[in-house]
Amino acid sequence: RGVAIDLETAQACCDLIDATLEQANADLAELTGGEVTAPSQVAKLRGWLERQGVALASLDAAAVEAALERDALPGLAREALKIRSLSGSAGVKKVYAMRRQTARDGRCKDLFNYHGARTGRDTGSDVQPQNLVKRGPDLYWCPPEDGCGRPSGTHHVDACPHCRRPRIAPVVKPWSWEAVEYAVAALRTRDAQRVAWEFGDVMLTISGCIRGLFVAGEGRDLVCSDYSSIEAVVTAVLAGEQWRVDAFERGEDIYLRSAA
Repeated sequence: RGVAIDLETAQACCDLIDATLEQANADLAELTGGEVTAPSQVAKLRGWLERQGVALASLDAAAVEAALERDALPGLAREALKIRSLSGSAGVKKVYAMRRQTARDGRCKDLFNYHGARTGRDTGSDVQPQNLVKRGPDLYWCPPEDGCGRPSGTHHVDACPHCRRPRIAPVVKPWSWEAVEYAVAALRTRDAQRVAWEFGDVMLTISGCIRGLFVAGEGRDLVCSDYSSIEAVVTAVLAGEQWRVDAFERGEDIYLRSAA
């Protein structure tokens, strides 16, 4: 039967990603004097970075993120790596698979493969619904008591951009599902400048909304549930590893406990 998809927003996200990547290509070409015309040109980009004094063995997401944390990174190299980071997010590009896999009835089907893993667990297909990103930009929330109650990016330090209420001891909060409705309204405009003005980062805003594109059918509610560490728990019971069962019952981090 599949799962209903907010196809209008998914299409808007695809359009915004296309526009953002097109701009990224233009920015990188200008930055490198036409030497590198797309962030996907890894060999050319690595060569250009070496001539800027930055030698990287890899340009995968982890290597780029680590490089951007360097304090002494040259300015041009930093800008080029930011563009590479922007274009390399595979999680955001799931919206393309979502659009492609949605049937004429507006539902995304064939999402799971029964007994796909040796343990008997289902595995995901194409959209990979078991591995969806959920991180969006950090936000300020305008207080609803004497403001508009809406979220906005942390670049709006002095006042809420919507109601102009001054920020008084603002608290930065991580992305949460409550922000999705506001973000979707901005994304549907297909105006990258508006999304950036409102939330600060277009790609990260799309990332935070990916899970929200799975919606309930007309007149229905979508109920989500999950087993926590299901394979590790069952395996521990079957193997008689009581110390692991005890660790789960105490709510300990099983990875740290196993390493210890």
